[in-house]
Amino acid sequence: MLEVFDSLTEEEAQDEPILREYGIDFETGKLNGKIVEGKDALRVWIYFALKIARYRYRMFTWDYGNEFEDLIGTAYSIDYRLSEIERMTRECLTAHPNIQGISDFEAEFSGSTLKIRFTVDSDFGLFTEETEEQNIV
Repeated sequence: MLEVFDSLTEEEAQDEPILREYGIDFETGKLNGKIVEGKDALRVWIYFALKIARYRYRMFTWDYGNEFEDLIGTAYSIDYRLSEIERMTRECLTAHPNIQGISDFEAEFSGSTLKIRFTVDSDFGLFTEETEEQNIV
């Protein structure tokens, strides 16, 4: 007969799971060999969600990633593209259960590089993120 080991107390079972990710160096995008938790793990999730194209890779759900590629090669005005980038960024990030929203959104094009900056409202508090996306024209 198998014994069932219930090592969690009732309080522990009701707690939210701890958010953990492999840490990265945000300058190079390479793993740094550490495990990060909480806000730092959420920052890693945001970094990759803004780098990965939605619907392209089978290993990710359709809720993960961004749709910036949809704007490549279009004849839309810069103002329209910037408003779409804000909408796409909000949809991309609010798919995570620990993110309530983003605010103070700023975006600008520098040649074919898109630079965005925003404040994240999360279960871990408010924090500011910046990223650059290449070849978004």
